[in-house]
Amino acid sequence: DDQPMHWILSHVYNLFMGGDILSHLPRGSRSVAAAAMLCAIPGVGKSVASSLLTEYESISNICKLPVDQISETKMGNRRLGPKLAGNILRALNGC
Repeated sequence: DDQPMHWILSHVYNLFMGGDILSHLPRGSRSVAAAAMLCAIPGVGKSVASSLLTEYESISNICKLPVDQISETKMGNRRLGPKLAGNILRALNGC
């Protein structure tokens, strides 16, 4: 199935062209795409991505938060932590 590769290439194209990354996807696919983008970050799996998107609703919202707030995100009975939160923000903000 070429759909994941098509999505990746579309994402890269939109990054270079300055467009809204998710605007070209169907509405239901946006949450899947957001989870996939988060899961591409080292240390982030399905449970972390799900916790972040449940708590903050979108990648755009996550990007606007300070590290300390993201680090307090609950995943079951534990919290995300400052190291992973910093890695996530650096990856999402391109730093």
